[in-house]
Amino acid sequence: MTDRYSTISPPAVSDEPCPLGWAGTPHWNTQADISVPCRCHGVQEHELDGEGILVNPRSGQVHRLNETAMGVWRSCDGQRTTRRIATQMTDVYEIDFEDALDHVDQLVARFAELNLLELGTDA
Repeated sequence: MTDRYSTISPPAVSDEPCPLGWAGTPHWNTQADISVPCRCHGVQEHELDGEGILVNPRSGQVHRLNETAMGVWRSCDGQRTTRRIATQMTDVYEIDFEDALDHVDQLVARFAELNLLELGTDA
């Protein structure tokens, strides 16, 4: 079951490497291109005990998201940029913008890596 189940959460605010092994830099350049993430069609979203559960029917994988990751996931609507999502995080959580943007970029990169969303750019 470990091949089909994962836990997704933002990295802790620290200089230590992320415990989930995410790279410190997402696979696109947010300085040159502003990412506009959009959830892939067909990914099912559920809530269980305050956490989010995503089911990707194409891969058969199930992913558990904490509250913060679920908030980022729900904001990936194809309309909001990663910068706007990060700004929303600063309104909800006690975190500065740069840390919020880093967390959003890493979560979005992870979602894309898992084929849960697609990345567009804000033209």
